[in-house]
Amino acid sequence: MTRYNMFGAFNITVFMFVIMMVIMLVIFAVIVITIFSKTNTSIHNNNAPRITVDAVVIGKRQDMTRHSESYAQTKYFVAFQADDGRRVELELEGQQYGLLIEGDYGKLTFQGTKYLGFTRT
Repeated sequence: MTRYNMFGAFNITVFMFVIMMVIMLVIFAVIVITIFSKTNTSIHNNNAPRITVDAVVIGKRQDMTRHSESYAQTKYFVAFQADDGRRVELELEGQQYGLLIEGDYGKLTFQGTKYLGFTRT
């Protein structure tokens, strides 16, 4: 007499193999999409013109992402407003972020979404 497990004719080993392959495929797809997105942003920034404008620092914020109990990643953003009224928020390194204060006025240089520098005037 033939006995079937709860998956019918499927062997549990085959079922687990299929589940693992699907999980690996999803992880691979996420990695490929992330690489494509970062490369696309980098190409866009490199093709954009370098712009220098008179601007004032109008805001600062931090975005912290906890990956585990012992590891967290912090991204730093500063919002600027140019003299023509245009506003832009750029990601900075922690040291650059710490040197800026809301209300600082000076020359902002950026390329696309990439921060290149700020010089107080």
